[in-house]
Amino acid sequence: MKASIIDLRYKMNAVLKALDRNEDVTILYHGKVKGIITSQIQAASGKVTEHAFFNMIKTK
Repeated sequence: MKASIIDLRYKMNAVLKALDRNEDVTILYHGKVKGIITSQIQAASGKVTEHAFFNMIKTK
């Protein structure tokens, strides 16, 4: 989905529904791409144990 700044302001519900469908939302400002919003469900992949900071703090 492509959304302008005006769409973010007035049609945020449609943007959130697109994210629920795991669609990427491309943000446009004056017709140029300023960023991409990715669904958290889609971005989160892998196991917690594979994270770089997992088990770094040793407790007594």
